[in-house]
Amino acid sequence: MKLKSKMLFLIGVPMLLVMIILTIVSYSYSRSLLVSESRETMLAFAQKYASDIETIISEKKTYVELSANNISKEQKRGQALLSDLTYLTNHVDGALTFYAGFADKTFLDGSGWVPEAGFDPTSRSWYQGAIGQNTAYVSDPYINAIDNSIVVAISYNLNYNGQSVGVLGGDISMKDFEALVKAIQFKKTGKAYLMNKTGAFIIHDQYSLNDNMATVKNGELAAVAGKLSTKDPAFLSHQDSGVDRFYAICPIKNTNWAIVLEAPVREVIQVSYELALFMAIIGIFSILLLLLIIYLIANSISRPIIRLSECIQGMTQYDFTLSDTSPSVIYSKNKDEIGVISRALITVKKTIQEIMLQITDIASQVSASSEELTASSEHSADTSRNLARTVEEISNGAVMQAEDMQKSAEAMQTMDGALSANETIIQTLNTTINEVSSAKEKGILTVGQLIAATQKVKDASEKIHEVILNTNDRALQISSASNMIQSISDQTNLLALNAAIEAARAGEAGKGFAVVAEEIRKLAEQSNLFTKEIQEIVQGLTSKVTETVDIMNIVGDTVTEQNDKVNETRQLFHLISAEVDKNMQEVGNLNHSVKELKLTKQSLIGIIENLSALSEENAAAAQESSDSLNSQLNSAQEVASASASLAALAQDMIEMINKFKI
Repeated sequence: MKLKSKMLFLIGVPMLLVMIILTIVSYSYSRSLLVSESRETMLAFAQKYASDIETIISEKKTYVELSANNISKEQKRGQALLSDLTYLTNHVDGALTFYAGFADKTFLDGSGWVPEAGFDPTSRSWYQGAIGQNTAYVSDPYINAIDNSIVVAISYNLNYNGQSVGVLGGDISMKDFEALVKAIQFKKTGKAYLMNKTGAFIIHDQYSLNDNMATVKNGELAAVAGKLSTKDPAFLSHQDSGVDRFYAICPIKNTNWAIVLEAPVREVIQVSYELALFMAIIGIFSILLLLLIIYLIANSISRPIIRLSECIQGMTQYDFTLSDTSPSVIYSKNKDEIGVISRALITVKKTIQEIMLQITDIASQVSASSEELTASSEHSADTSRNLARTVEEISNGAVMQAEDMQKSAEAMQTMDGALSANETIIQTLNTTINEVSSAKEKGILTVGQLIAATQKVKDASEKIHEVILNTNDRALQISSASNMIQSISDQTNLLALNAAIEAARAGEAGKGFAVVAEEIRKLAEQSNLFTKEIQEIVQGLTSKVTETVDIMNIVGDTVTEQNDKVNETRQLFHLISAEVDKNMQEVGNLNHSVKELKLTKQSLIGIIENLSALSEENAAAAQESSDSLNSQLNSAQEVASASASLAALAQDMIEMINKFKI
């Protein structure tokens, strides 16, 4: 995978995952907040509508109680009572009829209805619920037999001379309640209905009083019906006909009723879906923008690397040229790592160029010298051939003397080989000693550099220590400033409280000022909260600074110990240097001894040659000369062959160097 693609993958994919996770978390969190807010809103609406129904019932109860008290005060019976009942029936808003029942089973109805014989009003719920009570009784709604409308009976005790003698009751139409309930709408399709706590529908757009919530729709709403009997407002989520719905249930005081407010969940939390869509769009746009930015950054990073890699690839093809258009020259001005790489490539190319030029010169010189050596060797070979033919006739005369002299010569050759071997070993030893001396000098230099670097590290650590202490002082100043802010916030809060008190004293005219005072108080509380957060951050910073100071002290001790160890190493290098100098002196003495021995060897060879010259048989000298000439001839031929090979190698080296473009 290319660098650009790898950067897009390694950065883009995690960011994509982060955006998806943030979208999911934000949606879940916003949905949770909306559900909580909807719960409070729906319960508040349900309580409001329950309060409105309680107000209507309270008004009806009050009217019945006042009417009953007036009748009890005048202790009316018979026609006088019937006249009042008729008046109430005709003039009380929403009343279908008013009636009175007594303990002697007497019953009068203001609508003119006459019960059948044997009718016992004392057995009715409206009578039994109110007789002897100090508050009006409200019955469960029931269906009126005359017009099949839903009515509710409200009754109150008739007290004649301190004794309960009967009950005044009235059948009140539920039309006012129905108008109120059916006018309720929550969101788009949310609605309300009035229920009996037993589960019967009192007011509903689909079901009647004979239907029960626990049994309709094959019991789908049984869970909701179970909440109707609660004393406190209830809220639940339930599925109705495949649709998730929220239900807010609020009991109506002093009745057996409850108001139910329902709304589809999707409508209630529609904002969360819109928010999720909005965040998805923003997330996609952000991801595309991020990928574009990453692409541009990756392109700006990878383009120089690609061009520099092409430059390095060219170096593998012997191209070491430098020009103003070369990538390494173009990017060498950069202050980043690309610039460092470019400058290093320029240095490598220049170094290779210099080496190639030097090698070219050396190869040319070697080629010229080898040609001259070849010519000289061929001339020497010709001369040796002529001399060999001249002395060949003389050499046949004295084989015995030649053999003796040959033995002496062989001994001297053995000695010469031994001296040559010793000389080679000594030269190797000299080279090794020089290398050790050079390495020693480099080691001393490196130790000096290490001491300087260690001192720089120590100075830097001391500066860091000073900066950390300054940071600690700044943190303390921030803590002092946050305390001052908290003090100002407390004073602002006190001023807001005084302003609120003054606004309360001003009454209606001070409401606006009270709102401003409340906002100031909230800002003061937020300032207190932010001040505490700043103090916690400063405390954490102070703790980290203290830890850092301890660590820097340890670093300082370590640097000091390191400096001591480096000084010990420098002393060891000086000891090694002294020993190397002694060895070099001994090797110099050995070189002098070898030279004296070679001089002695030359003297011995001269003596042997003099003895050969004084030999009675000149043939021995001639034979020796012949052998020497033959040997010289062979050597000359070998030198000529070697010089020819050396010339060929030099030519090959020049051809190889010509492959480099410098």
